[in-house]
Amino acid sequence: MTINFPTTVDGLRTALLEAGDDPATVAAMKKGELKERLLELTREDLDLQLEAIEDDSPPVETLERAIGIKYGYNKGWNDYILGLLDEAEVFDGYPKVNGLARLVDILGDVVSSKATHVLVSHGETRSVRVTSEIQIEWKLNTPVGFGNLGYAPQIRTFGGVADAEHDPGNLYMRHPAALAETKAYGRALKKALALTTVTLEEMQTSAEGPVKARDSATITPPLKSVIQAKALGLNLNLDEVIKEWNKGEYIALENLTVQDGRDLFTFINKYQQGK
Repeated sequence: MTINFPTTVDGLRTALLEAGDDPATVAAMKKGELKERLLELTREDLDLQLEAIEDDSPPVETLERAIGIKYGYNKGWNDYILGLLDEAEVFDGYPKVNGLARLVDILGDVVSSKATHVLVSHGETRSVRVTSEIQIEWKLNTPVGFGNLGYAPQIRTFGGVADAEHDPGNLYMRHPAALAETKAYGRALKKALALTTVTLEEMQTSAEGPVKARDSATITPPLKSVIQAKALGLNLNLDEVIKEWNKGEYIALENLTVQDGRDLFTFINKYQQGK
């Protein structure tokens, strides 16, 4: 905003007289004094106008404020993210990389996703180490609805490193570069999403797929956590859901078996599907 000030000494004196200053005092002032006095009056007038503005505007809206949970390594955020995963994107409580890749859009637009370094070592077996990087145009805390008012896009970069060894007798381990890249990508996604959990791909070591926990074993902490997060995300009373799933009889979540936990998670997902 440009303020039009007088451009001559007479103009400065006229402006001060119109503002109510004493004529004799104004007449005795030199150019510098006239400028300082006019600036003083201008500041006082502006302060009065600003004080008169009523503070009735709502807080600046951001995506993080709309979500209602602060981004970062805290249980609230962790539960929020885990609760958004579909049944097909979780295995015994461990998120799959493809599920995390879908959810990263919550944070902003992915600008770049690539392997930045690949290191191949030849010893008794061939091993590959991959560094993965993902760049996101961050929008989680950018004001919404203000147009282009000088909010420059903020690019955040997250990385992950993983390695894998070649095993010709294991179909899953015959392609260590692809395996290492997937694991590294998953770790970069976890950092971006502020999750501390282990991805399914980090645990998989055989062609037969990930090792399942014994059906009769006590429910594992990851499976328990994803069930609680899913119920919370759907605003469900978990105790009531367990009773409904268990035909009217309540049983504490920690007393379920792994297979019970899988069945319960599938049951909860039906609420999300409207069934």
